[in-house]
Amino acid sequence: MEDRIRYELTSVLPFGSNVVVRRARDPCLDAWKGGSSLAAMQDSRLSWMTRAEYEEMGVGYFKEHVCSNRYVATPEPRP
Repeated sequence: MEDRIRYELTSVLPFGSNVVVRRARDPCLDAWKGGSSLAAMQDSRLSWMTRAEYEEMGVGYFKEHVCSNRYVATPEPRP
């Protein structure tokens, strides 16, 4: 799996990019552990959206929110 991911990444990244692929120690729980660590950090509360904010501003606010998962297109490589 690591080889396939490395191959696919190097095909879309600029020539000479350093690609390091690491497999998670525990793929079933690592995402949960990361989320748990993030939630425990005091500064992470600044990044959350409250229910009141959501009810006031609606779903469109996610596009503007600092922690949104906004898609940014990668420019095509020059020939």
